[in-house]
Amino acid sequence: MKNLFLSICLLPFVYVFAQDNQFQSTSQLNSWNVDFGFGQVQFYGDIKEYDWYPAKLGQFKEMRYGADLSVSKMLNNLYGFNISLNRGGFAGIRRKGGECIGCNTGHNPIVDTMSVKFEGDYWMSDVSLVYNLSNLMIKTNNPFGKKWLFLGEAGVGLIAFRTLQTELNSNILVAARGYNDFPGINVDNIETKARQTESLFKLGLAGKYRLNDKLDLKASAKYYQAFTDLLDAAAVSGKDVNGAKNDKFVYFSLGVSYKIGNKKLSLEWYSPLDKMYHSQKKAHKQIDGLTKDSDGDGVADQFDKNPETPEGVSVDGGGNALDVDMDGVADYLDADPFSNKDAIVDEFGKELDDDGDGIPNSQDLELNTKSGSLVTSQGVTLKATGGVSSSLLPSVYFSSSSMSLRNEDIKQLATVAKTLRNNPDLILVVVGHTDSYGDVYTNYQLGLDRANMVINHLKDVYGIDANRLKADSKGETTPLALTPAIQVEIEGRGITIDDYLSEINRRVDFEIAE
Repeated sequence: MKNLFLSICLLPFVYVFAQDNQFQSTSQLNSWNVDFGFGQVQFYGDIKEYDWYPAKLGQFKEMRYGADLSVSKMLNNLYGFNISLNRGGFAGIRRKGGECIGCNTGHNPIVDTMSVKFEGDYWMSDVSLVYNLSNLMIKTNNPFGKKWLFLGEAGVGLIAFRTLQTELNSNILVAARGYNDFPGINVDNIETKARQTESLFKLGLAGKYRLNDKLDLKASAKYYQAFTDLLDAAAVSGKDVNGAKNDKFVYFSLGVSYKIGNKKLSLEWYSPLDKMYHSQKKAHKQIDGLTKDSDGDGVADQFDKNPETPEGVSVDGGGNALDVDMDGVADYLDADPFSNKDAIVDEFGKELDDDGDGIPNSQDLELNTKSGSLVTSQGVTLKATGGVSSSLLPSVYFSSSSMSLRNEDIKQLATVAKTLRNNPDLILVVVGHTDSYGDVYTNYQLGLDRANMVINHLKDVYGIDANRLKADSKGETTPLALTPAIQVEIEGRGITIDDYLSEINRRVDFEIAE
């Protein structure tokens, strides 16, 4: 209990410290409110029919109405004060039989003075300490985004009242306060005098619902206990039936609260502890972001420009999927991830081919090839002349007496394969040649073996249909180089000009089949 009391006492200092860390001063927030309410008053005292609900007798009702006007000032986010003015009425009914012994009633003591009714009206003012109950706990929502607010208040005040106590079934006066009372007269002829003033104590609980930045809807319940037993004039009429030494009443009201000031935010609606909580939560989130990697691409979410990269996709330092050819299409979506620089591509990353010859524009030497024409890997139209292709199809060269492909010639065959793929109707004759060393029959067979070696390579490596390739050999009968052998040493390596010229004749050519 002691620890709880100390915590409540220290809480305002925590709030002030938190507030100073969030705002330079309370001048940045509205702190004044004007409240207006209208409601009902229920009296509890000597003259009261039931303990928990109001009674009525014909048109006479215990429940009466009241209105209040108050001004409040919040000193910080937890404490403030309130000054209020209240105008209302109260009433009570008591139906009990019996003789009032020892009462000075002013008329026949045999009269049933135990069964009476009273009604009164009052003006009341009080000063209260306001306690912001909503800020006793941290909320996980936005510190300015909450819609409900609960306040408690306790204070003291003065009540100035007039009361008439009459017989139950008539207007014959039994007792009065604030009137020139003559028991036994009809209250219709009674004269008023100064109101009787007494002190009282107040406890209250209020709830607010925020309508907008300036206006709140307010509902409240207030308990008042007067430091007197005279509100119902029961001390004059005789017997204290309920055993109450102090009269009391409760006031339930519904109204509005207006925030005074030109600031958008209001002090009572703001909790610095909430703000500190959210600032800390944001910091934790940012720290988590330094290590959290939602898409598993190796780049933390905090720095990931694309936090939804598909699994297994390679990314750069910013978390963007790699685009090696920089054509604007990520590699994992790119049909051709090695497009030429600055090449124009479609949505799938494939280079445009305006003439439809199978050669992309960036590599096409003829951008207006006729439809159906056979072209080379550079997009040049192939023209058959006497069954022999143009020189645009590369030849493949061999070492002496060899039919093995050299590394540098394998690249030449890639060009031939690309030409065949781009021209699906193209059929080539693969012609083998040899130098003049050896006999004619041996060289013919060697040339044929070289042609078949090239065909097999195109078939096995590039998947070219063997039916589109026909092997032929011309052996040594159609040499390309005819220069006589001249024995000249080249850089002392023992290589003759004749060797170089013979190599040119050791080759395979490609001709377009008729």
